Amino acid sequence: MTPFIPQIEGGMKLALCGTLQDHHIGHDIIADYLLYWLNKHSQFEYVEIFGMEQPSDDIMYVLTFLAKRLGKTQYIKALDGTREKRPNYDAAASYKLKMFRDGKLGKVVLDTELCENKAESD
Repeated sequence: MTPFIPQIEGGMKLALCGTLQDHHIGHDIIADYLLYWLNKHSQFEYVEIFGMEQPSDDIMYVLTFLAKRLGKTQYIKALDGTREKRPNYDAAASYKLKMFRDGKLGKVVLDTELCENKAESD
């Protein structure tokens, strides 16, 4: 049975925590949401941890950077029959998600809005 999640933001938070199976959403899409969330909340620890020069909001840049740094590549068959070596974006996205889920990107509370609303009502 497919879960009913009325808000995309809530669904992405569930996916980010691993509550939903990654392959149903896509590693790259979840990693993109993670990048968006970290940047939005000024949590730039990932820059130093991944060895980047500065924060980025471009998920393809981040995944390419990680894939190259980790040596994760794959061969793609081109239309002319030749094989091209390209960064493995899925492996890079999976690595980024694992780092987050293992707590290696810092302590994070995804529901900051709930915390803010609670503090205002007290």
